[in-house]
Amino acid sequence: MNRRKVFMMSSVAMLKFLHKCWFLIPACFLFAACNPTLKLQVLQAAQVSLPSHIKEIGIVNRTIPGKDDRFLNVVEGLLSGESIGADRMGAENAMEGVRQQLMSTDRFVVSLPNLNLDGSHPFFLQGPLDKEVVNAICAQHHLDAIIVLEMFDSDSRIIVNPRNTETRVNGKRVMVTDFVANAELNVQTSWKVYDDSTDNIIDQHQFVNVARFSGAGSNPDAARMALPGKRVAINQAGLQAGVAYGTRIAPFWTTVIRQYYRKGNDSMKEAAALSQKGDWLGAVAIWKKEILNKEEVIAGRAYYNLAVACEREGNLDLAIEYATQANQRYHLRRASSYLSILHDRMNNRLRLRHQYEGK
Repeated sequence: MNRRKVFMMSSVAMLKFLHKCWFLIPACFLFAACNPTLKLQVLQAAQVSLPSHIKEIGIVNRTIPGKDDRFLNVVEGLLSGESIGADRMGAENAMEGVRQQLMSTDRFVVSLPNLNLDGSHPFFLQGPLDKEVVNAICAQHHLDAIIVLEMFDSDSRIIVNPRNTETRVNGKRVMVTDFVANAELNVQTSWKVYDDSTDNIIDQHQFVNVARFSGAGSNPDAARMALPGKRVAINQAGLQAGVAYGTRIAPFWTTVIRQYYRKGNDSMKEAAALSQKGDWLGAVAIWKKEILNKEEVIAGRAYYNLAVACEREGNLDLAIEYATQANQRYHLRRASSYLSILHDRMNNRLRLRHQYEGK
């Protein structure tokens, strides 16, 4: 039998095998999807650590144009097509976003002093505040530092496209065309944090936050009308921009998801069921027995699940020990990436301790 015939026969046999076992392909994905999950609330350290002596902090608006610049701001608004005055409300919402984010943890006491500083210019940023001004504001309002919104500017664009959808009319399938309007709103902000006791600028950051909105209608004008009003959109985008900056300078809560093993034997299934009912002590007792199982797959998965249980309790040291066993002793592939996550959480905990020093 020549090689060509052997190859043809092998190919046919392979096709028959795949046809018979096609259901096994999605089964691999189904296995991963069927594993139970655990949601944890994790306090994430801020990207920038503010000094521990800063406890009371105020947020100040410096985007109000000075008398000499107000005419230029009106001209800039007319040229860009933005609503005159909309950015002022957007700036106030950005400050509120920072306040909300900082108040979500107990790291700071935050206030919005009732004052506005002239300084916004439509084409460039002003220089830093004089230290005498910073000292006077902090003394008057009993603050350790101030966060100053130095600039707020918005720019938007709308794109309308037709959309074809299939529907039924009198029992028949017909194609219907409507229109979708997609709006992209770019909000550019600039922030500085002034330390009253050292007269230093301890953080300065400028970034663009993008907010997207969509609406649909039977014609292009109807699709545009389905979008939120420009002022509403700028207010929402401003709030988002403030929250984004707040997560830069203050710890924030975030949700993480951990997946663990259910399958292996009846005991593993029982432990997973207990954990999902909230009986983690019962689940842990079973997993501790299963790490002695002679089947390496089951033992490795039990070690992994114990690591997840320890992370749930906040015992990261023990979680790393269990995950290390699953990785090094039983070569569980998922344990390697989980170890990296746990080590990142340990580093995050050290940064948090520094950021909460004195609290």
